[in-house]
Amino acid sequence: MPRYFTDDLLRRLRNDIAWATLLKQLDWPHKLRQGQLAFLCPRCQE
Repeated sequence: MPRYFTDDLLRRLRNDIAWATLLKQLDWPHKLRQGQLAFLCPRCQE
C-alpha cells in the first residue's frame, strides 16, 4: 500500500495543531480538566 503522507508531515500535524481550536471548529464537545484536554459525551456533555 503506498504511503501518501511522510512521517515528518504526520508528526507535524500531531504536534503543531492547536487541538482546542480544531475541536471548536468541528463543534466537538470538549473542555479542559486540570489543564488537560478532555473529550465530553455528545449526549450529556460530561
